Amino acid sequence: MVTKMNNPPRVIMVIIVAVLVISFAGPVYADFPLPEVPGLVGISTVTSMDVQGIVTTSTSVGLQLGSHTLNDPPLENGGFLWAWFPLGPSGPRIDGYSVDPYVISRYKGAPVPPGEVQYTAGYNEDVTAVSGSLTYQKTMSISTGNKSAGEENIGADRVVTFTGGDGGRMTTREDLLLDGAGAQTVAANQVCCPFTGTAGPFFPPFCNIVMSGSSADISTGSISTTAGVRFISASVDIPVAETYRVNVKGVTGSGGTGASGTVGAFMKVNLQEAIEQEVPRRYVTDPIGYIPVKVEGLSYSETSTASGLIHTFTKDMRYQSGIRPV
Repeated sequence: MVTKMNNPPRVIMVIIVAVLVISFAGPVYADFPLPEVPGLVGISTVTSMDVQGIVTTSTSVGLQLGSHTLNDPPLENGGFLWAWFPLGPSGPRIDGYSVDPYVISRYKGAPVPPGEVQYTAGYNEDVTAVSGSLTYQKTMSISTGNKSAGEENIGADRVVTFTGGDGGRMTTREDLLLDGAGAQTVAANQVCCPFTGTAGPFFPPFCNIVMSGSSADISTGSISTTAGVRFISASVDIPVAETYRVNVKGVTGSGGTGASGTVGAFMKVNLQEAIEQEVPRRYVTDPIGYIPVKVEGLSYSETSTASGLIHTFTKDMRYQSGIRPV
């Protein structure tokens, strides 16, 4: 008995550079990094496998950093709380925040609250392969130290090649998370670049979440991925960043012309940004104050999937946010 197999569809999908760069001139600054804390931690691993049979490997990373106590809402605003009466004592009262010298003096030497920022970053990977030949190379690095542009606090590079036997399959999923939230923050002495100015004494609040990653279910193919996030830097003019790239193709010398199965990649973004509104004053000699006000929201979602005989599948996703993107 001879069973005729239908040829799988031939898919060529190249999605190159889906880039989201968030930068604002004027009083809106997007998110910005936090400096390192004492007691730096560094972790690195290198994994290499060449296996015919069954393989499972899993990685999970969670990294949090905050300028105050973690997971203790609400976030604290920077500056001193003050009241203004722009229409006189009998008029409406407006509450805002100030770092005006007169306001500071009225708090009798208390330190100016700097404002609170917190970040959570995560990375996850799972690979399961059965009834086939697999080669796996992966370099993983984690660092809680300050990073400059082009460097990462969490980074992962891997190449996975699989050739399945009778009924052999490999499934893999990898995803990356960057979640940052900040209250109104005092801007003084946080910018290193002398040509990067600030529009006022505060950085406005923000609440930004970025997720990216890929998945695959294949009987044969080669997958390479690069993943990284950065949110710890000595200066706020180093932008926060997330990058993810995936490339899927056929296995050289396997007799086929492409990967066989299903692959996909995604990026999801939810951004909320504020500005600082100056409080109206009755007299020019009144102290200057500000009120943080949400003015912008952005949601973005993109998913790409390919099934069949896949000659090329490439997706490059990048997020960068800060007062001076590079």
